[in-house]
Amino acid sequence: MLVRKERNEAKRMKVAFVGFDGIAEYCIRLATGIAQDKDTSIRLFLSDYESEPYLHLLGNSVGLQLFDQPRLRQPLKQLQMLTRLVRQIRDFNPDVIHLQCGHLWFNAALPMLGNHPVVLTVHDVLKHPGERDRTPQWAYDAFCYRAQERIVHAPQVMELLLQRLNIPSSTV
Repeated sequence: MLVRKERNEAKRMKVAFVGFDGIAEYCIRLATGIAQDKDTSIRLFLSDYESEPYLHLLGNSVGLQLFDQPRLRQPLKQLQMLTRLVRQIRDFNPDVIHLQCGHLWFNAALPMLGNHPVVLTVHDVLKHPGERDRTPQWAYDAFCYRAQERIVHAPQVMELLLQRLNIPSSTV
């Protein structure tokens, strides 16, 4: 379980909050809510093209770092995006990396970020039929298994996650 630093400690907990693929509004609202805790510093990393309509919802206490998210079939541009994103996250030097849903290329780049604890919000365990998710199920499963902590939105999601990946329930 991740442990918050003691309140009397001068350093605030730094959270790199990373979101890809269609959840910009959710990420902005959640990061704004978390940032109300004065002991937490949030830097939100989001795709620029998806964020534009929701930027007015962003709280003043959230640091925002937008990035250009190319199509998955553009490996050179993906590599360039990852290089910049990894460097920006390293420069922020977070205590925790909180990732929404995962992303094929970013999941592969996580080892380059060092040993920061990773929290994953699991919106759905399985892709919905007909869904155009950019991250294949196998890559999402691998990342979900790698995360130290997982957040789910419903008991049914937790049950399916525990069954599918055989992970300790204490990490969900």
